[in-house]
Amino acid sequence: MDANLGAPPDLPASTTARPKENFISLDDEPPCGPEELRKIWLGQGKIFANIPEYVKDLFTKDIMIPAELYTRLLPPPALNVIDALKFDMPKRTHAFSFKSDPSLWSAEEPTVTITHPLFLSHAIPSFHALETLHEASRQAWLDGSRSIKLPGHAGRYPLYIITLYREASRVLDTLAEWQISQRFVATIPDGTEGKEEVMTLLACTGWANDVETLGRLQSTSSLYQVLSHEWFDDIIMTAGLAYIKSHCAKPTKFLSIDFNNGLYILEAETWPPEKYKMDKRRPIEYLREQGKKLRGRLDARAIISQTSKRLHTQSLKAPYQDDQYSCGIVTLHTLASKAGLENEDQPWTDATQSLHSLLWFRRLTSRENCKLANMPAVVRSRHDKPSKEQIAAAAAAESDGDGDSAYEDDSHNGAADEDSDGDSTMNDIVAEDTNEKPNAKKPKGSTQVQKTVKKDKSTSKTPLKRTLEDSISDTEAKVPKAKKARSLSVSTYGSSRSATYEKEARAAAQAGELNYEPWQYDEFLRKVMEYDEEATVDVLDPAVVTCSKCGEARRMKAPFNLCRFKEHHTKKLCPSYKAKWQGMKSQQSMMSSIFKRPEGTLTQGPQARAPKKQVPDFACPGLSGDLDSYVRRYLQRTPHSGGGGKKKEGLSQKYFKVSLTELTNQQRKKVDAAYDRSREWINDHQRGLVRSARCLQKEFNGGPCITCLALRHKGPFTNALARDGAKPDRQKYNRGVQSSTRKSAFDCPNAFAKANRRKFPF
Repeated sequence: MDANLGAPPDLPASTTARPKENFISLDDEPPCGPEELRKIWLGQGKIFANIPEYVKDLFTKDIMIPAELYTRLLPPPALNVIDALKFDMPKRTHAFSFKSDPSLWSAEEPTVTITHPLFLSHAIPSFHALETLHEASRQAWLDGSRSIKLPGHAGRYPLYIITLYREASRVLDTLAEWQISQRFVATIPDGTEGKEEVMTLLACTGWANDVETLGRLQSTSSLYQVLSHEWFDDIIMTAGLAYIKSHCAKPTKFLSIDFNNGLYILEAETWPPEKYKMDKRRPIEYLREQGKKLRGRLDARAIISQTSKRLHTQSLKAPYQDDQYSCGIVTLHTLASKAGLENEDQPWTDATQSLHSLLWFRRLTSRENCKLANMPAVVRSRHDKPSKEQIAAAAAAESDGDGDSAYEDDSHNGAADEDSDGDSTMNDIVAEDTNEKPNAKKPKGSTQVQKTVKKDKSTSKTPLKRTLEDSISDTEAKVPKAKKARSLSVSTYGSSRSATYEKEARAAAQAGELNYEPWQYDEFLRKVMEYDEEATVDVLDPAVVTCSKCGEARRMKAPFNLCRFKEHHTKKLCPSYKAKWQGMKSQQSMMSSIFKRPEGTLTQGPQARAPKKQVPDFACPGLSGDLDSYVRRYLQRTPHSGGGGKKKEGLSQKYFKVSLTELTNQQRKKVDAAYDRSREWINDHQRGLVRSARCLQKEFNGGPCITCLALRHKGPFTNALARDGAKPDRQKYNRGVQSSTRKSAFDCPNAFAKANRRKFPF
């Protein structure tokens, strides 16, 4: 039967399926026989000759609901996510029935007023996400309308069932996290400041709340949501999705499902976000990245840094706090200002513009030893500035020794004022720099501001004391406007552009937000390895270099600045050099006492000269060409120093965005160095062997190491060994191959003819 590609094939009506007008049951019998099932119509014009077995089983098996759904403890019904689990299910445990609209995926916008939509499709699910749900979802992914049409039935098998199945499994993990966060707050003693507000907000603004509640919380300037640090990513994601939803274009197709118990699901084919001006990255990834950075900075204990010397990568692992609460108190105002959700005109601000708020919180945690449990839950907005009378009263109370009671109500507002946030933060940076360098010259006009900053640091007892903004505002009446502006500009930006760039780069590196190209890190690591081959460079903060000989992590003057590390080795400041020099002095004194001439001078001449530098013998013999004919043949025909690395053309496009032929000599050297670091094996033509680039053997034990033996099981290496060599008439003189293993130039007629042509051009 020839099938028409433009319309569904005419198939016999189902006689075994139970007739239902508004219901589709997944446990019905197949609507047609196997022959007709091969001609099943999938989506828009897709006909498959052979239907996979999992598609056939889709019509005979029921969708299984996870067993944990019935046994897991559910949260209080205040969360809207509980409605997603209370969908209408028959009394049979695995069957799944629903009521759908007559027209699936209609182009008309639904007229029903939806107060609490359960799920909104912000984008088409990825292939990887669908593959982990159900075997049949891979077939559903090929469908243009995201549903499988049933021959003989008017409806389709919609993909929102799989979406609901995925959401149900995700909700189970979310509920567990919500319960953990609730237990953390419940363990706090009653009477603690801010506990009631936290419990109220935690009960009414949980995960998957509606957009209106989040909008009200975000617009209210006097109260923001306070949760534990377990929920930072979720809160940012929820607020970000709400903001994206309000800025999205209208979808073209809708799929509405009305359940028997009155619940409603609205799915749109796509929710395309608009093009944002400031940040071209996807908003979801941007918010998730900001949430991870903010969570790492808010951890009270030191972050464990795990560095891989072989891969030169670094991973962060933030351990939990002992009380699980003090390190997690933060306002949604700080989160929103970090993610750029406050300004509606420019929703996604650049990371450098929101760096000041992160630096403020980081210094606050380090200055007060991370005692954040005393922070109140009710925090003033940045627009609620304290008046001058309140500042004066707080200063007077602080001088009397009772600063907490006078300044408690209108104290630090959780995030510094917008007008003075940048100035105060940069003044703090300047003050820290001057403390590190006692002999450095101080810029003119910034003495008074720096004294004020130091005074504020010395007198502060709690994180709710006076801010840098308040201390600077006290000097406004004493300093003229012109002089104050000149002093602030000098102290903020420095005396030169290079100094300003170094300060900004240093501040960004300490905050872990320094943006740099991969080739910059590789080039800096190469320079560091010239002095110490096993030294490591911090990936997040390239200004921190760890010496492998003494184990000291030294901070450079600026990111990618080698001066201090160079002095550490050239001036022999490393403790390992001192120990080595003491041993050399003792040996020299002993030898001078033995080999002394009568006139009191050491022996001179050839015997006193240092021996010539010899090629060191490696502990690992590698894969020798004498024992393996394939390795010997491979070394005879290849002039390369190794193999298995990345393509140079790809490295050129990655680092410099140009083709390999368009690189300069300096850029070509950097690409070659990156290629050498990516090699999997190294060819040693002098010894006639092949060694792994990651050989770990340091002592000879009679044979090659594990990494060298593992080369025989790698596809690129075995393919290189099995490749046939060039024919004798096409071989060329190979300068890199040892004379005993390579062929002579006279054995190659082409090479001999070319050599004669160079000597005798006629």
